[in-house]
Amino acid sequence: MRILVCVDVQNLFYVFQKDGYKIDFGKLKKKIMEEQINNNEYQFNAYFSALKTDIAKRFKAMLEYNGYWTNVKETFEGDKDIDVRIVTDILGRVLNGEKFDKLVLVSGDGDYSDMIRILKDRGKKVVVYALKELFSSKLKVADEIRFIEKEEILFEEEEDNPLTHEENVCSE
Repeated sequence: MRILVCVDVQNLFYVFQKDGYKIDFGKLKKKIMEEQINNNEYQFNAYFSALKTDIAKRFKAMLEYNGYWTNVKETFEGDKDIDVRIVTDILGRVLNGEKFDKLVLVSGDGDYSDMIRILKDRGKKVVVYALKELFSSKLKVADEIRFIEKEEILFEEEEDNPLTHEENVCSE
């Protein structure tokens, strides 16, 4: 089974930032791979916008180190349209005939509900991973909902690898 994983970094980032925590994207990837088993082929994608290009480059390098393909929108303004970017990318893949059987969407944003319906109409399975505090009931159209506990993907400072967490790069 081919699984397309799309992470709305902005959606997770703000909850962690307001609490003073950092996300460990390696742990997030491991959690998804452990729960979506069956000898699957994965493609992990992370979408975010950034205010500072030097920090964004380090953040992008960290994500790529952890096996994510990155889609970065460099901006100097508050940017809230990452969801549009993700929908456009996923539906573009479908229209271009890219083969995947399941979408794993990491976001609690209800703006994805129409896209989920379209994918399901085309025979794709859709699993949503979200923090409970960010979960929109509009996402209940997905085939499966999995809640993420912050502690499961929390970056622990004592770890040796400096490339496993996010820095303060997302625009507000």
